[in-house]
Amino acid sequence: MQRTEGSEIADAEANYAKATRAELLRRFNEAFKHYIKAAELFLHLSRSPNSTDKDKAKWKSNAQKALDRAEKIKTFTEKSPKQVGSPTERVSSELDPTADVRLAPVAIDHFASHEQYYVLNKGKLVNGLNLPLWDESTGAPGEGLFVDPDGQPALSPEQKAVSAFWRRLEIQPTGKIEPAQILPQDILQHVVTDCSVCASVSVCLEHSSRFKTHIAETPLHHYCDAENSSEPQAASTPKLFWVEKHGRLDFKFLFNGAWRRVVIDDQLPYDPQKGTLMCMSTLSSVSSQSTLWPSLLEKAYMKLMGGYDFPGSNSCIDLHAIAGWIPEHIEIRRYAVTDVSECEEGRTVTILDSWVCPDTEPEDQSRMLTIPWADALNMFDGIYLSWDPEMWTHSLTFHGMWKRNDPEDVSKRLFLTFTNGSSTDEEVWVLLTRHTPDTRRTQDFIALRVQVEDEMHVMPASLARQPLCNKETYTNSTHILVRTRLSCTERAGILSILASYDGDASEVGFTISVYSSEHVDIQWNETVVTPLLTTKVSGTITHKTAGGNCTHRSFMVNPQYHLRILIPRNTLGSNSGAKARTNFTLQTSKDTPVNVAVVWSQGKRVTDLSERDLIASTGAYTYGSARVSKDMTPGDSTIVVSAFNPQYLGPFSLKVECSLPFDLTPIPQEGAGMYSKTIRGSWERHNAGGSPSFSSYSKNPKFELDVPSLSECMYALSSTRSFGIAF
Repeated sequence: MQRTEGSEIADAEANYAKATRAELLRRFNEAFKHYIKAAELFLHLSRSPNSTDKDKAKWKSNAQKALDRAEKIKTFTEKSPKQVGSPTERVSSELDPTADVRLAPVAIDHFASHEQYYVLNKGKLVNGLNLPLWDESTGAPGEGLFVDPDGQPALSPEQKAVSAFWRRLEIQPTGKIEPAQILPQDILQHVVTDCSVCASVSVCLEHSSRFKTHIAETPLHHYCDAENSSEPQAASTPKLFWVEKHGRLDFKFLFNGAWRRVVIDDQLPYDPQKGTLMCMSTLSSVSSQSTLWPSLLEKAYMKLMGGYDFPGSNSCIDLHAIAGWIPEHIEIRRYAVTDVSECEEGRTVTILDSWVCPDTEPEDQSRMLTIPWADALNMFDGIYLSWDPEMWTHSLTFHGMWKRNDPEDVSKRLFLTFTNGSSTDEEVWVLLTRHTPDTRRTQDFIALRVQVEDEMHVMPASLARQPLCNKETYTNSTHILVRTRLSCTERAGILSILASYDGDASEVGFTISVYSSEHVDIQWNETVVTPLLTTKVSGTITHKTAGGNCTHRSFMVNPQYHLRILIPRNTLGSNSGAKARTNFTLQTSKDTPVNVAVVWSQGKRVTDLSERDLIASTGAYTYGSARVSKDMTPGDSTIVVSAFNPQYLGPFSLKVECSLPFDLTPIPQEGAGMYSKTIRGSWERHNAGGSPSFSSYSKNPKFELDVPSLSECMYALSSTRSFGIAF
């Protein structure tokens, strides 16, 4: 929910007042928490673009006061000599200012408006340029023609090869002009490798022709009073404003989680020999002053993406930035699909190829191709879909950050409550968008997993799912869309959303957007309590500890840990049956499918899995991470960390969170610290004696062991085939 500045001021002052009252009452833990909260809010207010310089100075001063008080409380508690143990001591500590007070860590409220703004503000730096939020003031234009202070976008090698030069538009209209009708096939792609952008504009034009919309033109706003005019704009009227004396154009793009302002001047690259545009343009038969906006849109987008030497994208990513539509990629070259029809001969699609062939006259080019749907599936690698967000009644947005304070913090988990009032199955769409400070980076990968929370800790662990492996979900795209179907019988519940990152960047921002129909109410669950007690261990799956899944006979060598959940002393005899909410999270590289299994075994090493001993499991193997939650009875159990096959090697980290005190220790491999000797043999016709019940038992292979002194010995027999063995 968007909060006003007035409510944030009141909230900050209220937290400061609560802190001072708590400090006077010597409730230092409470006072410390409110001082920190007040400081965060005051600092956020001091960074608000809507605050005056006087107010900003005031908020900074208030933030400093709150931080100073919090620091004094922290210093005081650290110097306290006494330990507070019994209830009597706790009571006396309220009267004795020297009594020890342990300050609890102040949790970050990631849903707070100032935390959300922090993430969005970090996303304003793109390719070294400052791209502010759209509603932030950028100052009035100066006198004379505007020249972009950021300079012109970098030219592509093809443009540089012909010494392309920048020139302002020769003819500039005055006033507000209704653009001439441009058809999808009028868009021409020249030497810039932005076929996806051309395809996106063409699709927008077809949408405009059919539904009287202007989704491609709407990002363009000329910097003039008309932008802030109170006159209502018709839904079918594009916001194209032209003022001859300024030459400045502001474009509104959805990027890094928010609508941002990209400012350009009206200079475009031209061929010095032909005097023609060397960027996206329209057919000469329709080119006029009111049809140059595609060239300007391309220039603004190329500035955003780092220059005309654009490495390429896909149309759903481009349309997300241009129009804010929801991107979806279905795996199956990037052409605009302008029509889909069905006739007696079958389904067909009409595809537009906007590429200009230098040796062909424009009027001779066959650019609209109608092909059967079956051929399209065999011919193309994928389909890029874009969905109008207005088709959904409810939507929520959250902005977060990976690796903010911890380089291993590469997964963020959110919970969403839903209420389903539909008599039919419904869908909830979840879109993950990775923020991009450098549009040319390709080493950043993301994954998104969405599941009904009840399925995670109510569904009994199934041994049948242990040998299964899910398809890889990591991608270096900036967007992932996951559709989650809700059965009509699921009237209410919680969705677990896990967003993961794999890469070497630090402080990577992301945005999660959720969409649902009018029948499904959705709301962020901000009250989910994370178990306070956490332990993280790191390890490596090596050749000696790579056991694979439970169908491999080497399963027993996988890394295993002894988990002992303790019963608090104050609950002994009174509530010994209480269960502990326990979370298990395993992180590894994006290319490794992993699983976590928790087994009843008194904390001893597990050699195989059985259905009755399996307490919890992450289910089918998943790439990069695995997670499961379980309400567990205090006691001893074994955690088995495994990759799908023994050939998967590499480091991992296991994090265990529990609501009760617990110990987590690694379980040594069998024979660890001992000398070992391996003898290989086989049962042949002459020495296959069978079990003791057979008279030929004495024919079985025998080995003599010479032990010179008192020793502890271990023996292990394994077979390369699946039949019963013993000794």
